[in-house]
Parts: sequence; C-alpha cells; structure tokens
Amino acid sequence: MSNGQDPVSGSILAQELTEWATVPSVIFPLNYSEFLQSPRALCTLAAVPLDACERVFSDLSQHGRIALLNIDTCPGFGRDDAVLTFLKRIGVAGVMSTRLALLQKARSLGLFTVQVLFLTDGSTVGKGAASIRSANPHLVQVMPFPVIAHLTAPERRNLGRFVASGFVRTRSDVTDAIASGAMGVTTTTVDLWTLRRSEVGEQA
Repeated sequence: MSNGQDPVSGSILAQELTEWATVPSVIFPLNYSEFLQSPRALCTLAAVPLDACERVFSDLSQHGRIALLNIDTCPGFGRDDAVLTFLKRIGVAGVMSTRLALLQKARSLGLFTVQVLFLTDGSTVGKGAASIRSANPHLVQVMPFPVIAHLTAPERRNLGRFVASGFVRTRSDVTDAIASGAMGVTTTTVDLWTLRRSEVGEQA
C-alpha cells in the first residue's frame, strides 16, 4: 500500500485517530443525527441512496463534517465506475469498497480510498493481502474485528494501515483491536464514538 501523500480526508482521519480511538460508522439514516450531534469530524457512511447522496453530502458540508462513503452498500449505484465522477463533483472526499477496479479508479481521481476486506477463513488471508497490493488503497477496513486476533504478525503487517470493524461493541473490543495493530476501529456503537485514544492501549 502506498505511503504517498493522502488526500485531505486522510489527513483528517489521522488527526481524528490521534485524539480518538474510533471512527463513527453511520448507517443512513439510523444514526446519522447522532453523528451530527457528536464532536466527531469524520465518519464512514453506508446505505445512502443515489438520489439522496447530493443532499446528504451538502448537509455534511454545512455541518463541517466529512464522510467516507461505502459505495457497495448504497442503493442505485450499480457497478458503473462513472458514479465516481459524480461523487467527486458533489464533494465526496473518499470512498469504501471491496471492488479493486473501483478503488483504483477512485484513487486516480484523487479520492481517498478504503478497501473493505472480509476475512472469512484462512484461505482469504493470502488472497486479501494480494488484493491490497493490487488495489493500493490508502487504508484497509478489516472485517470482522474478532478475526484479527487469529492472524499472525506477518499477516497483520501485510494488511498495511488498517482499521477493524464488525462486532466492535465494547471498550475492551477497541483496546484489543488497537493492541493487535489496528489504527483504530469503526463502530456503530455511539457510546464508543467519544472514546479517547489516551483511554486505550497502543498499537502492537
């Protein structure tokens, strides 16, 4: 994974994870208002319909917030990479996806890219590392969180910079993820959105 200069959302993500241990995971519209009421500047955002996308990102901008949009979860987006041009035009700073070609195209457009990686069994670990090398994302989101404890140190290093996600429900889950090498976690658990970095351990 490239260590080159990140887009602005990457800088904000780094700033957020210096102060906080988590990144809010927003499933639109379920916990969207909670995010706007929180002190957090950045979130991952899922399930925004295509016809609502421009309105939602305008609203985020008015509130001084940034969201990394999980394209795979958004109704109406289909599989056409042309949607990336639309997202860039309406002010989306970063995207998330499992799709390598989409991530490569997004990066070429100057968008911050997060590769969503599902590790369902041992056979997917090596394949996942290979896909990361191909997609060259700015960040990897590893799911589900509990699997990280079963990875070897070299396997974790092959993930590059990563955050953990999925079944992150308690403070001890956050501590365990960071102790296992994650930069932080993404979580829908609102109570964890204000968990400060100083309250958990350091990365392995």
